[in-house]
Amino acid sequence: MGYKYKKVDNRNILGEGPTLETVKLKFLRRYLQLPQEDVTFIHLDGTWIYQRGPPVKRWVFEGNQRGMPNKIIASEEKRFTLPHAGDRSSFL
Repeated sequence: MGYKYKKVDNRNILGEGPTLETVKLKFLRRYLQLPQEDVTFIHLDGTWIYQRGPPVKRWVFEGNQRGMPNKIIASEEKRFTLPHAGDRSSFL
């Protein structure tokens, strides 16, 4: 898929490789051409809900190597997954 691991503060972080951007652009060009061919799209997605609220999220930028929290704690609480699906006329 074009993802690769980067080393930040002695931890491995999964990030996008340089070829992933071109793959995304190719997909979007094809995606924009398909409605002219009368194709129905079904969009799939999912949401995670944690028992005790949302986890802390932080971004890591190329120039900012200190954007990570001091400790990464494994979640021991329950996590629920809510799937979503829909098209232009309906939503599940």
